[in-house]
Amino acid sequence: MTLDPWIKARLRDWGYGAWRAVPVTGDASSRRYFRLDYAGQSRILMDAHELPPQQSEQFCLVADYLRDHGLRAPEIFEQDLAAGCLVLEDFGSLSMASAAHQVDDPKAIYRAALGILHDLRRAPLPPFLQKPDAEGMMKMLDLFFDFYVAKSSLTKESRTSFEQAFVPLLERVCEQEQVISLRDYHAENLMVLGDGAPPVALGILDFQDAFICHSAYDVVSLLQDARRDLDQASTETLLNEFIQQSPREREEFLLAYHVLGLQRNMRILGIFRCLAREEGKSSYLRFEERVKSYLRYNARWGDLRPLSQAVETLLNTAQRLDGEGQHE
Repeated sequence: MTLDPWIKARLRDWGYGAWRAVPVTGDASSRRYFRLDYAGQSRILMDAHELPPQQSEQFCLVADYLRDHGLRAPEIFEQDLAAGCLVLEDFGSLSMASAAHQVDDPKAIYRAALGILHDLRRAPLPPFLQKPDAEGMMKMLDLFFDFYVAKSSLTKESRTSFEQAFVPLLERVCEQEQVISLRDYHAENLMVLGDGAPPVALGILDFQDAFICHSAYDVVSLLQDARRDLDQASTETLLNEFIQQSPREREEFLLAYHVLGLQRNMRILGIFRCLAREEGKSSYLRFEERVKSYLRYNARWGDLRPLSQAVETLLNTAQRLDGEGQHE
C-alpha cells in the first residue's frame, strides 16, 4: 500500500514531504492509514478520499467536541475535507485490546473505558449529530435482512411480525436518556497512552459515525465485542458497576442494554456479510459465532424473551457463502 501522488503533493504542501510513510492497520471501511515519522516525531495520515467528505467533516467535529470536554481524541494538525485527507496526532501502537490480552485481569483497563462513557453522559449533546428514533434504529437492520437472512427463508409477514414486536421495545429505549454515542467504541479503537501504568489513560479513535442514543449503546459495543471475548463474570461485574453509577433504574438500563445489544449485533452480522459479499473481506466472518452468541444472550433477557424463537429462526436461515465470501 503506497501513497497516491496527489497525497504526496498535499503532504509536501503541509511540510511533511521528508516524512516517511508506513502503512498501519485500518478499519473495515475503505479508509487507509499511514504512520508518518521524521526525526523522532510521528503523525497519522488518514486517507478517506473514497468516502463522502461529510464523514471526514464529522470526524473533525466529533474530535473537537471530545477534546473540548476533556477527552483524548487525536489532535488534527492538517485537513483537506473535500479530499478526505487528514494528518492526526499519533496515539502509538498499543491498543486496549492488546493491553487487555497482556494482563491476567483486564477489568482495570475496561473500567477506564467505561469511565469515559460516564464522562460523556455528563457532557451536553452536540447539535450536529443525528438522533435516530425507533423506526430509524429498525431501519439500520436492513443490512441484516438483506445480507444475512436467506431470501428464500424470509417472508414479508415474518419480517413484519419481528418489527411489530421489536419496534415498541426500541421506542421504550428511545424515551430514556440520550447521550453522544461513539458507536464503534470497542477495544481495537481505544489506544493506551503513555506507559499504561494506572490510572490507565485511553485515546479514542474511529468516531465519525457517532450519533445520539442511549448510553447503553457504547456499553454494548465495549462489553459485547465482536472481535474478542471477555469472560462472563468480568462482563457482569463491569456492567453492574456501570449501572450502580448510573442515574437510571437498574431494570430500565438493562432493558436498553439488551435491546440495543440485539439491534447492534444483528446489524453487525449484516455488515460482516455485506463486507464479504461486496468487498471480498471474508476475514470478518470468523467473528460470526461470537456475535450470534451475543444475540442469543440478549434475546433471552426479560422483555425480549418473546422474541428469542424468532431470533433463533433468523440465525438459522443464513445465506450461504462460498470460499471467497460470495453468495452461492
